[in-house]
Amino acid sequence: SDPIEVNISGPKVQTVRPGETVQFDCSAQPKFRTQDPMVFAWTKENGELPPGRCSDSGYGLLIITAVESQDSGTYVCTVTAGTFEVKKALELQVEDAAPAPPSVAISPPYHQVSEAGNVMFDCQASGSPTPEVSWARAGGFPLGRRSRVQGSQLVLEFVQMEDEGEYVCTAANSEGMEEGRAQLYVERQQDRNARPETRPRPYTEEPIPGINTGNSYPEDLYPRRYPEEDNIPPPPTYRPPVQYPEERNVEEAPQYPIPEQGYRNPSP
Repeated sequence: SDPIEVNISGPKVQTVRPGETVQFDCSAQPKFRTQDPMVFAWTKENGELPPGRCSDSGYGLLIITAVESQDSGTYVCTVTAGTFEVKKALELQVEDAAPAPPSVAISPPYHQVSEAGNVMFDCQASGSPTPEVSWARAGGFPLGRRSRVQGSQLVLEFVQMEDEGEYVCTAANSEGMEEGRAQLYVERQQDRNARPETRPRPYTEEPIPGINTGNSYPEDLYPRRYPEEDNIPPPPTYRPPVQYPEERNVEEAPQYPIPEQGYRNPSP
């Protein structure tokens, strides 16, 4: 008997219709004492797991979304513990669908991200035959160098302001073509090390005691005038003395010349 007991929930043959989602759950139990962890891995015989539409949890759970006819086949769960390895398989059958034109749904329809962030859009296309999916920018422009396509997914890494805009997913098959659009918004990232913008403060923001608070410029600063000062009379002004008529006829005192003082010899 196998050293590890491996089981897959559900029937050994599962039949689904195109576009549905399937889950395969694999569990294991060792029949011996071991400290080695058990490792789970899913594979497909004679093929690969559907790119972009499957998810392997690493703990035995495999999910395939929007199954297609080419997904039919045998899927194998491999469990490893130390040197022991045990496999368990089941079969998936996808029914043939009637021819149908493509239909497209993008998730999410829009995304908002800051500069240097990462974004992913998933174009979910269905139809029969299975449509081929392609991505481009609106207007037919090619994708930028920071963009890559993984199956039906569009991934943008380290986005910049020029990456903002509309992106178009096109699905086409022999029955027709369908487009879906997604919008990307990019927020500008400010430099955290940049100094904040400083603006001069008005002089009225911090009033100076004893100075008019309604002034806005230094040359308009005058001492404050209080209401009680309005009743104070102005200081007296100087007036020249009044000259009476009798003073006009008074003769001026005669002016005598001052004799010159020469040098005198004191000796006779």
